[in-house]
Amino acid sequence: MKNNTPEKELIIIQQVLNGQKDAFRYLVEEYKSFVFNLAFQLLKNKEEAEEVAQDSFIRAYKYLSSFNGKAKFSTWLYKIVYNTALTQLKRRKKFISSMDDVASSELPKTAAEQAANEIHKEDQKYYLEKAIARLSSEDQALITLFYMQELSLQEVSQVVNLPENTIKVRLHRIRKRLQKHLQILLPAETQEII
Repeated sequence: MKNNTPEKELIIIQQVLNGQKDAFRYLVEEYKSFVFNLAFQLLKNKEEAEEVAQDSFIRAYKYLSSFNGKAKFSTWLYKIVYNTALTQLKRRKKFISSMDDVASSELPKTAAEQAANEIHKEDQKYYLEKAIARLSSEDQALITLFYMQELSLQEVSQVVNLPENTIKVRLHRIRKRLQKHLQILLPAETQEII
């Protein structure tokens, strides 16, 4: 299988594996915003996302020797972030009765009335983010990886350990759920956004 990891990253990885620990800083700098953004999309909490990002890099460093090059390094790293964030969510759910209740309570009660007038792109983004917040963590991760991080179906499949066809079906169902959430928030404008 062809390795799609950039040559420079492969050299850095080999340097780290050969004992040049400082070389890992390049990978941290290269991926820190992507790692944080994915963690934040899953956790919706800056402090927890920062913690998960840090833990993910520590795990990546610790298990770098297990990177076999069959997938891109970024895909391998995203998988670590995804699993670390899911673990954090499980811990959090022990203390919070339902994440859906929290997400629902954040939605404005009069969003439909506010949306009666023309909605600008910033407003559309705002309501789309609110609709995404109503999805499960796993669905948010799929949306983030496929649409926001622009990973291929194959890469998403490697990150979340699901077959590509399953991901296609789930993405289709997620879009339908998003459309329903947006219809509640923005009845007249829903078709424009989706």
